[in-house]
Amino acid sequence: MKPIAVLGCVLEVQSPSSGVATITSSPATDAFVDNKAAYFGTLMISVSGASIEGATGGAGTGTLNGTSTSSTNHGQAAVLEGDSAMISVTGTTTSTPPSEITWTLQVKITNAGQTSTTTD
Repeated sequence: MKPIAVLGCVLEVQSPSSGVATITSSPATDAFVDNKAAYFGTLMISVSGASIEGATGGAGTGTLNGTSTSSTNHGQAAVLEGDSAMISVTGTTTSTPPSEITWTLQVKITNAGQTSTTTD
């Protein structure tokens, strides 16, 4: 059983990359956990400031899908702590001369923002 992700959850870029990942989708307007709006379905994700050995300034967008098999809202699966996605980002190499480079990194919900409601 995993906690359902709510507004204010923590989304992190996973090692070996670093950067800032942000959920740009709105949570449900009719599903709340601990008085916080919950996330269901497909979330839009934005990554900025991404870096990996030999490259910096990565940015990109992608989606993260809810994986709950038992909790839904309007047919959309709840997003759970531990759900993750692979996001393609484009940045610049640190070599001379610099050039554009694209790589894939993982983002993961590492803290759902609440612990009172769990599901699978």
